[in-house]
Order: sequence, then structure tokens, then C-alpha cells
Amino acid sequence: MTGLFILMAKTGLFIPAGEGTLIPCIKGIYADIGDEQSIAQSLSTFSSHIKQIGKILTLADENSLVLLDELGAGTDPSEGAALAISILEYLIKCGSLTIVTSHHNKMKAFAAIHPKAENASVDFDIETLSPTYHLSIGQPGRSQALIIAERLGILPEIIENARENLPQNTFEVDSLLEKIKIDSDTISEEKEKASIIKIELEELKRRVKIELEEEKLYRKKTTEDLIEKSQRLLSSAQKEVKETRQTLKKLLKNQKNINLPEALSMIEELQKNLGMEEKKVEDFISAVLPVKLPEPVEKVSPGDYVEVISLGLKGYVTEVFAESKEVKLQAGMMNMTAKISDLARATGADYKSPEETYNNYVSSLKSISVSGELKLISKRVEEALIMLEKYLDDATLAHHKEVRIVHGKGTGALRAAVRDYLKTSPLVNSFRLGGVGEGGAGVTIVELNM
Repeated sequence: MTGLFILMAKTGLFIPAGEGTLIPCIKGIYADIGDEQSIAQSLSTFSSHIKQIGKILTLADENSLVLLDELGAGTDPSEGAALAISILEYLIKCGSLTIVTSHHNKMKAFAAIHPKAENASVDFDIETLSPTYHLSIGQPGRSQALIIAERLGILPEIIENARENLPQNTFEVDSLLEKIKIDSDTISEEKEKASIIKIELEELKRRVKIELEEEKLYRKKTTEDLIEKSQRLLSSAQKEVKETRQTLKKLLKNQKNINLPEALSMIEELQKNLGMEEKKVEDFISAVLPVKLPEPVEKVSPGDYVEVISLGLKGYVTEVFAESKEVKLQAGMMNMTAKISDLARATGADYKSPEETYNNYVSSLKSISVSGELKLISKRVEEALIMLEKYLDDATLAHHKEVRIVHGKGTGALRAAVRDYLKTSPLVNSFRLGGVGEGGAGVTIVELNM
């Protein structure tokens, strides 16, 4: 299918693959698949394969895809496995992208230890005697010959005798592979559950944020309406007093028989009532006005004690990401990321000076020991990205300027996922594929923001 997909892509056809899938630029596709034995040409199964493989080896280069089915089969297993490993090593030196199927345990062991090779297997359902079509990267396949033979009706005593004739280490290897399979399935299930929980938490966070914003807007609108109403009432009262005073002054000027003390008393009473009304309005406005939010800061540095305005949480700044205008905070036992525009200067009983906090922060960084290399070979994409995120955090805290991410070549899916993540990480300044002597396309060199 791999060769078919590449040919489809080269001709402009869509392929059945997930979003973000990368197809390598391949110029030549060479395959040895099936049985080409010939009585007329005096060719055995092994001879026919070797003849075809010999042609392929003369043509393969770094722009080639080589597909070899059951490499090393059709002859003595020990010699066949040795020859197969030698052919693989030659193709690796040529730089060819190679996919090989084999039942040789030595081939599995070779792939497990070679830095430019990787095991993979298609899961098999013993109950239905059929493949599940699920590809497990990094996990060698198990031979199910005896189990399948037993299920298909071979006499039990023959099966039992066959098991007794197997070397003891065969059972140990099979038991180990079975345990790896069970552990891998368990991890996959837990990761899937964790992924679902993460999605649910993100959705809950999104809904809570929307509800808080709606509540905030409602309170703001209600408060503004009440304040506007109060101010209108106060203005109306002030206007009424003013008009009354002007009327009284005119009467005092034009009418000699008006009782002056009584008129002045009326004015004083109006002013007193007005003062009381003003006090009531002021008290009302103070009651409905929201608590004044802290003024956002314009610039922060590691060690600053700040408050996240939208959440009311206080903590210390541990990192500042200038490009994304975000910071990483330590709020008690919790690490979090917040926008600089959502921060305000904070004080409190637990406040320490920026100098003291920063000195403690730097001292803690010196105690961190983080390797300059992260190996992701044989990891699934989801697991690898979780490891990568944590590693970049730790490497940044340890003041690494440059780190190596070893993802291997493989199908290119893990490398593509790593590159996509690095593009969005605020911790990353730049990245590139490894050069000569650095691991080539199987390694990504990352420069961190420092």
C-alpha cells in the first residue's frame, strides 16, 4: 500500500490518509514481492528473489523506495537472516527508504537496536484468525504458527510435540512480546481516556469562560443603567433646588412684605434636603459600582509577583514569552500560562520582593539536570508529543540553548508531528533537520528561546 500511495500522490490523486500526512519525494520505487520461481530457467524461490534483489541494489539510492517481501526466505534460516541483515545495512548506507517483511527473529533484533531501523507489526486477532489492520510501530510481530495450526484442526498431540521441540528461549521471547503487547494496549487505552478527559475539560473551561463573560457583561450593563438613573435623579433634584432659589430671590427683590427669615429658612431646608438626596445617591452608586479591577501591567520580568485579573489568582512570573505576549506563572503548586494584558501588580502577606523571588528562582534552575537529547523513536505520535512538551519545558528551565529531538526517519509521520508542534511552541526560536554527523533526517535540532 505504501508504494501505491506514493504513486497515487505523484500522479495527483488523493490518498486515504489523515490530515497532516506527509508523502516523501520518491523518484524510484523498487519491489521484490511474490514468488517468481521458474522451472524453465532453473530458478528456485530463493534464487528468483536474489536475482531481483541484485538488480534493485544496483539502482537504489537516497531517492528510492525499496519494498522487499519475506527477505531471506526460501533458504537456511540462519544464512537467510544473515544475508537479509547485510542487505538492509547496505540499503541504509544508500539512504533508501526501505520496508521489509520477515519472520526471522534476528531481523527483529536488528531493527530493535539499529538507530536507523524500526520494528512494526500488524495486530492479529487469534479468535477470528484474521488481521485487525492496525499497525503497531515499534513493536515486532509474533509468529502464531502453532496457535493457528491448532485452531485449524491439527491434532493436539502434534501441536504439543511441536512445542516441546521449540528452543526454550522461544517461549521466553514470545512471553516477553505478549507482555509488551498487553502493556502497549493498556497504555493506548489510558492515553485515549486521558485525551477524552482533556477534551471535556477544555470544553468545560470554554463554557465557564463564556458564562463568566456573559455574567460580567450583564452586571456591567445593569450597573451602568442604575448609575445613569441615579445621576438623572440627582441632576433633576439639583435643578429643582436651583430654580426654587432663583424664584425666592426674585420674590425678595420685588415683594417687600415677604418674611425674610422664613424665606431663608426655606432655602436652608431645601439645601439640607438636597444634601441628604446627594448622600443617598452617592451611597447607592457606591453599592452598585463593581469593585475596581487592578490596572493591567505593561511589562513584567521573571520573579514579579502578579495577579491574573480574570481569575483573581496571584503568583510569581517564571518565564516571559515576548513574541506571544504571555508569561508562565507559579501560583502555589500550580503552573499556568497567562496573557500579559491580563496581569496586574499584586501585593499580599505571601509577597516577596522581585529580587528575592528571582534569586530563589535562579537557584532552583541550577539544580535541574536535563539531557540535551530526547529520544522519541518507537513512540506513537500522541505519546511523543506529550513527552516533547514536558521535555521542552524542562530544557528551557535548565537553560539549554539547543537540544536534539531524535524521532527517526520511519514513515515521516512522527517527524511531521514534531515539526508541527515546534512551529506553535512559544519556547522554540527555530529548528532544522540534523546535518551530516548529527543524525540527518532522523533528528531535529531545536534552538530554544533564552
